[in-house]
Amino acid sequence: MLSEAQRHECLLQIERLPLALEATLRGLTEEQLDVAVEDGGWSVRQLVHHMADVHVHGYANMKAVIAEDRPALNGRVTRAWAELADAALPISVSMWILRGVHGRWARLLRSLPESAWSRPAVTRDGTEIALDGMLKIYAESGRASVDKVNALRDRMGW
Repeated sequence: MLSEAQRHECLLQIERLPLALEATLRGLTEEQLDVAVEDGGWSVRQLVHHMADVHVHGYANMKAVIAEDRPALNGRVTRAWAELADAALPISVSMWILRGVHGRWARLLRSLPESAWSRPAVTRDGTEIALDGMLKIYAESGRASVDKVNALRDRMGW
């Protein structure tokens, strides 16, 4: 279980992710959005769309954990999703999704009593994960994605 301070930090990260991502993306050109974040990896554009996919998925899974007893988590977002046609859309589409999802997500999570954080879900491989663990995963993955774009900007001098 996370400490109260750790949970608070994770909740702040969930709440502030859209703003952090917007700040990181500010000023990038369409050409820069199509540069790979890491060697052989996704472009910035694909990463932003992937974040929207993953976080919509995470929000829905966490709602299931809150509302149901030991729900089976609803699959996962695979690498192939970032290669579908909608990954070529302007990033503004996914930024709207992230703003909305993170606003609702933060509101929902902040409303929970302490006892809710230990509620379990069952992963695809049959292991259990508590809501607390899910919060940490999504907070850290969002921060890591923003950090990757910032690192690219630093490397490229943008």
